[in-house]
Amino acid sequence: MKKILTTLAAVLLLAGTATAQSLTVADVKVTPGGQAIFGITIDAAGKSFGGFQFSMTFPATGFSLPANNTTVSDLWDGIISTSKKLSSKGKATALGYSITGDTFPDGEVVLGTVTFAADDNLPTGDYTVALSGIKLAGTDKATLPDTSFTIHVVDETTGISTVEAAAADLTAPMYNLAGQRVNGSYKGVVIQNGVKRENK
Repeated sequence: MKKILTTLAAVLLLAGTATAQSLTVADVKVTPGGQAIFGITIDAAGKSFGGFQFSMTFPATGFSLPANNTTVSDLWDGIISTSKKLSSKGKATALGYSITGDTFPDGEVVLGTVTFAADDNLPTGDYTVALSGIKLAGTDKATLPDTSFTIHVVDETTGISTVEAAAADLTAPMYNLAGQRVNGSYKGVVIQNGVKRENK
């Protein structure tokens, strides 16, 4: 009986300290007629995966996926691709896989980015993109919880928008275009708070 209780206690302890695997995308800002990028951030929680897939559901109208719209971080030896275009219901799929086998970065890392475009006449406001069917393939395959992110469409030419933007978090992590995390001394184009900008 003592052995059973000891084993049960060990299992509960491990369950309580386990790190959740997740896929996240930070909110992004775009102007009508412009393009923006979002980073695919995955925390593999130390597990071994060879690839991932998920579905993106944009609003049915107002957005599109330009050609050659993905980039891959050099922190992950893989390939990322998306559907050629959004369906009539705003849906597309994203796939990524390792070209060297069952490898995946340990901890939270931006694996790559996806570019999207907003129509010229898209009204300003907040638009939600749902991410569903998130699956990691490989040795430690898993299904991750659905999630979403918000696209803030703003008119920067007039400064008028229906969106009340929250103050930018200047302490948020910054990443270069290769998906590597960088600090404030980095010079060049960075992604912070889901926005691509030049850090001088």
